[in-house]
Amino acid sequence: RCDDTERLLPFRNTYDMPRHVSLREDIHHSPSAAVALFTDPSHLTTIMVDAGSVDPQITVTQTHPNSWHVHVERTFEADWPAWISGLVGDGLRIREHRTWTLVDETLLTGTMDLAVIGQPVTMRGFVECVATPSGSSISFEADVRASIAFLGGKVEDLVCPYLQEGIAHEIAEFNNLD
Repeated sequence: RCDDTERLLPFRNTYDMPRHVSLREDIHHSPSAAVALFTDPSHLTTIMVDAGSVDPQITVTQTHPNSWHVHVERTFEADWPAWISGLVGDGLRIREHRTWTLVDETLLTGTMDLAVIGQPVTMRGFVECVATPSGSSISFEADVRASIAFLGGKVEDLVCPYLQEGIAHEIAEFNNLD
């Protein structure tokens, strides 16, 4: 769900408020199995290429026995409206920093910071993967911000569904992996 209801609240400065992305999905993997997939460069590459990424570059660093940093740079080609193509061209080069911490066998937490290289567009979010009887439930909450005078809100409206669709696709693909 992409949501800008906060922009409509009275008595608030509504200029330059980010759009919100929220997603909740069930997967059939436990949190400990999920982190193994979320930090496996070959699985990530397969999923990102399948989602339309061109030449994803992925590095994973284990910073603690239960913590990982994942760095991704990839390009997305998209069929943008003419008004945005003049700003970004035919594709976007994305840089992502993801962190994962396996708190225990029932809880995996993470963060995702995404930036469009060369453009003032960012996404910052949090992920929680909680064990359920059938696997896990993943909750993702993020804010999308485009700091472009007069066009920021329109860019956020355009980018938000692409980001949400990409994250949902990535989660769905993890469900297909064993």
